[in-house]
Amino acid sequence: MTGPSQQIQAGSLRSSMASSLPDPPVWPPGAQWCMAILASVGLALIAWRGYGLTRFSTQPLPLQRAPVDLNQADEIDLCLLPGIGPVLAKRILEHRPFRSVEELRSIPGIGSETFRKLQPHVCVDPESLPPRVVRAKPNLEEDSRSIRKESPNELLDLNNASEAELVQLPGVGPILARRIIEARPFVAIEDLLKVKGIGTKTFAKIKPYVTVKE
Repeated sequence: MTGPSQQIQAGSLRSSMASSLPDPPVWPPGAQWCMAILASVGLALIAWRGYGLTRFSTQPLPLQRAPVDLNQADEIDLCLLPGIGPVLAKRILEHRPFRSVEELRSIPGIGSETFRKLQPHVCVDPESLPPRVVRAKPNLEEDSRSIRKESPNELLDLNNASEAELVQLPGVGPILARRIIEARPFVAIEDLLKVKGIGTKTFAKIKPYVTVKE
């Protein structure tokens, strides 16, 4: 057992050891300010992050793409459109050129619902259209004149006219011209009615231009 004197000595020893320990370091004011600023920034970031997760936070706006020209877009651009896959993209490419966006409705696989989704994202630039080929209307009068046979100036002798001369007669072609030659000799121009293929109407056309010489 320890006596009172020993306890007093132990207490004094502890006091001397405690007094001999160095004091805890004290941060300078500049460092304290830096720590306060960093703590404030950290708390502000945490608060901002928490606010961004609430329904009151501002959501980023979706990026608005420019409308795609149906006559210029490639297959990859077309596949990015809503409701369009590789198959429909190829059909759109095969359908070119487009005169209007409404022509998309004629493509198999694009119904009213798909067209409604596509309409805000597509366009047809007039400058991308190929020039229209304007075809001149045929002049029927000039064509008829060029086709119309020139009637012989002199009366043709049915017994001596050549095939080329007989073809110039109105209503007479190569076949009828050969039949006329085979039906010779003719005694009168009325004998033409005996030739197969020459009826009363054809005979009336031929009569003013033929004769039978003795």
